[in-house]
Amino acid sequence: MKLSDGEKLMLIMLSEIYEKLQLDGEIDPKFIKSAIFSENTWGINWKYSGIPFQGNDTPEIVKEVVNILDM
Repeated sequence: MKLSDGEKLMLIMLSEIYEKLQLDGEIDPKFIKSAIFSENTWGINWKYSGIPFQGNDTPEIVKEVVNILDM
């Protein structure tokens, strides 16, 4: 998932609102913020696979590790 700087800022702000209001839903705001701060937004595609995201930008090293672990 490729996010622009503005989209990252909006997602972080929405996650903070979500946490502040102590909403209990399917989206984990701590995970979203962690994925953005660590530049691992590909993890959002994996965690929320039911959402039809465009493209597959999983890093090659992650694919390799998953293939090894699947053996």
